[in-house]
Amino acid sequence: MLEAENVSLEFVEASILMDASGKRLPATMNRFGFYLATNEGKLARNTATSYHRNVKLWLFDKYPHLRVPTELILLKQGKTLDKHCLKREKGGLINKAPPCTKEDLRSVVRYVYSTARVHADYQDAALACLMWHCFGRSSDLGYVQKQHVSVSADGTFYLRLLRVKTSEEQGLTLTPDKSDFLTYTLHALAVALATQDAPGVALLAQLPDLVTEAAAPLDEGVPLQDLL
Repeated sequence: MLEAENVSLEFVEASILMDASGKRLPATMNRFGFYLATNEGKLARNTATSYHRNVKLWLFDKYPHLRVPTELILLKQGKTLDKHCLKREKGGLINKAPPCTKEDLRSVVRYVYSTARVHADYQDAALACLMWHCFGRSSDLGYVQKQHVSVSADGTFYLRLLRVKTSEEQGLTLTPDKSDFLTYTLHALAVALATQDAPGVALLAQLPDLVTEAAAPLDEGVPLQDLL
């Protein structure tokens, strides 16, 4: 890229180092991202984004004082490059699967209820409903236990979720569905509790128990070569 721009690496390094505004580093990375996106060889998406990320980290190591003021800008540039690489393969927009609407969820739950034969079928329908409302993954819901469900003195229902990805407690709005109770969250919770085969602490009994694997202690006397 520098050769195409008729600029030497030493000039770029000196320019970034002497820049008090912190604008030259994002400008340089922006040109580099454009070069990767318009390269004649059309680098694969993973390759282009990896090149951009590696150069960004290299510059952050070289100019640590510019990390804080430019990190968000370069992160946005990386996302733009990633989206462009996704779109350019067919020369247009990517055909993505449509989102699952509440009407789709209602159809799925109604079908499962109408064809259910065992308790696990009803529990699967409840799981699908909860996953839709929580916008999470089934592994997140595996941590939900009955102790996380409570009712306050004024009759307010509480469900406390601890997301695995963010490790932050998030609230869930439990509003009734006036048109169809099948997608009502409280109804799904009641179904999950009523169809359990045996008492347990988990709210969703059909999910496997999540076991945290403890890291094995390392012997400090083991040579680094053997560890690698």
